[in-house]
Parts: sequence; structure tokens; C-alpha cells
Amino acid sequence: MKKSLKFGVLLVIYIALFSCKDDDEVVTTITASDYTTSIDENSDTGTSIGTVPASTNTGEIIFSIDSQTPAGAMQINAVTGELTIAEASIFNYELNQDIKAIVRISVGEIFELSNVTINLNDKDDILHILSTSIDSYNKASAGDWIEVTKEEYDALESQMYKVSTAGLNDTTFISDTNLLNSGAKDFTLCTRSNEDDLNESIDIKSNEYIFAFKYVSMTEVERNSDEVKISKDGDPLVLTSIGLLPTHSGIGVHYFVLKGASIANSMPGYLAFYSSNSTGHSEIKDYYLMATSGNVNKFSNYVENIIYQYQGLKTSVKQW
Repeated sequence: MKKSLKFGVLLVIYIALFSCKDDDEVVTTITASDYTTSIDENSDTGTSIGTVPASTNTGEIIFSIDSQTPAGAMQINAVTGELTIAEASIFNYELNQDIKAIVRISVGEIFELSNVTINLNDKDDILHILSTSIDSYNKASAGDWIEVTKEEYDALESQMYKVSTAGLNDTTFISDTNLLNSGAKDFTLCTRSNEDDLNESIDIKSNEYIFAFKYVSMTEVERNSDEVKISKDGDPLVLTSIGLLPTHSGIGVHYFVLKGASIANSMPGYLAFYSSNSTGHSEIKDYYLMATSGNVNKFSNYVENIIYQYQGLKTSVKQW
């Protein structure tokens, strides 16, 4: 009887001990919330975007990205939850106004999900691309042309969004002055590729902006009244000025960018150029030059098989 009683007491104590252990066992909980922030477009790879907020009552949190749109945009520190830019080219406002991800916050087999939204701030892409001419660009007013380098002009053409050429294309444009003739002092010029059908040779479409320009000067003389023009309102022979080029001099190609371009073509049209002094030209079959003496806004005649060396960069997406 005593043995049975002793056994019963031990059994009760044993059950009580293990019941206490079960009562003391901690249930893992994770506290997490969605994360939304903003960052300037064109930020560099490795730039910090912020930290996904999360905490736990026990154990260590592991962060990972379940999915993101676009893919490969961000990476996350598995220990701290800090988000950084993995692919800078994705952080372009013209391509993506926002970037989204689902972040998994795990402790062992327990996890929560956080919805992450990164909104991109639209910035001046021209300023981001320029290098040696940044100070001049910052000091310029909206509507001013500034002279830039060949490298900057080429970078604008290759890096800006949805860019194409007006006037001469890259194949037709000749920069070697030894291959060019000189002319067009005090002339307004417009090159086109079809004599009879003006619409067939249109080089600025509706809602496109001209934001950069280059041409070949054939004189050392200082030039301070050259002017870039467009035909924008349906009549390809009637021009509107989009600004005087800054004072410049020297034989060769000169490159320019327009700050704050605000005049877009309401109708298809042409890029034209008032040449105050000698500009390079060459002969080419099936091209036609509209040309009128003086700084004018309407053409009166044309010349066959000749082109003057000027080009504009255009886009339908305002990126400044």
C-alpha cells in the first residue's frame, strides 16, 4: 500500500513538473509592417533605400526577398533588413515610377510578409548625364542653350529615354571639316529628304521636344546670333524659334543642350537653323535644302542635292 501511495505521489509530481514546462514555453511571434518610401531616380548601385521594420520576441530574424517588380532591382541584408539598390538602371523614373517587393521575415519556420513600395522622384536626367558642363547648366535659366562637349552630347543621345535624331542622322552627319564646303553666311536653313512630299521627310513628330543640337562651323569668327528653329504648327515652311545659341567660336563641331525645353511640336515639322556665318555643307543625292537669306521664319526657295551639317536630339518624353 505504501509503495502504491509513493508511486502515485511521484507520478503527480512528474506530471506537475512537465505541465509547468509546457506553461513556460514561449510562442514565437513576429511583428512586421509594410514599408513605403521614396528615392531619387538615377541613384547609384548600393544606395541605401531604408530598412524593413520588423521585430520578434525570441530568436533571430532572417530577411529575404520573395519577389520584386522589376526583377533584380533591390537586394536586402539578411540580418539587418536594409534594402539597397542592386541594379541602378532600373531606378529610372521614365521606365518605372515605382518598384515593389514582398519581403519575408522569418524566425525558424515562422514568418511574416511585408509589402515594400519604393516611389521614384522624377529628376532632371540631363543634369545627371552631364559632367564637365554641370556648372554652366545649373547657372543657366530655363530656355537657355549651353555649349557642352562631344562626350556629353553622345551620352545624352545614348542614355536619355526614347531619343532619336532630327535634321541629319548619325550616318549622314559629317564632322570632318576637310570633307566639307563652306557657306550659308546669314542664311536660315532646313534640310529635308523629299522634294515634293513634305510629310514624307518630316523629322519632328507631334509632341516631340528638341533638347540638344550640334552643327559644323567653318570659321574661327565668334558667332553670337545663331538660332535653332522648328516648324511646329502644321505648316513646314513656317518656323518658331526655340532659342539663340550661346556665343562660341572655332572651326569644327559645336555641341549644345537646351535647359528646360518646353516647346513641343503640336504637329509634325522640321528642325531648322539660322547660320550667322559659314557652316559646313556637302553634296548628297535625293536631299533638298530649304534656304532663305537672313534670319527669317518662312522659307521661299530650295536647293537640290545639298545638305548643311546640323543635327538635333529629340524625345517625346520630357525628362528634365
